[in-house]
Amino acid sequence: MREHHMEFENVPVGLLGSVTDTMETWGKQDGGAAYTLTIERYYPHRTTGRYSQNHRLWGFCRQIALATGNDTVTVHEWVKAECAENRGYPMRTFQGRTVPMSEREANTVECSILIERVQQLAAEMGIMLRESEGT
Repeated sequence: MREHHMEFENVPVGLLGSVTDTMETWGKQDGGAAYTLTIERYYPHRTTGRYSQNHRLWGFCRQIALATGNDTVTVHEWVKAECAENRGYPMRTFQGRTVPMSEREANTVECSILIERVQQLAAEMGIMLRESEGT
């Protein structure tokens, strides 16, 4: 069986007819196979690089780690686990164990969940976070 994939960003409503026509063509090519069309809201991938969500998240984790005597990865993983359990951050299953999704896969909304929680954690611990080039 042949696999088909279409991905669109900011699709105008009028394009739906064109998508339907394309799916019908695929069905004819595949001997009348049926297809499922899934429409999801688009969120851009989390930002990376200087002044990005990723830089901010890791910078805040580092500041908490330095203030508490822990390592940055431990703080980061705690934040992800906390958000996965209590804030709707996505999970993945591997070998029967559920783990928080890598933020490498996260979109801007999912990464914001982590940033908000790390800021809240710092406030709960009385740690003042610096917003600077380094975060």
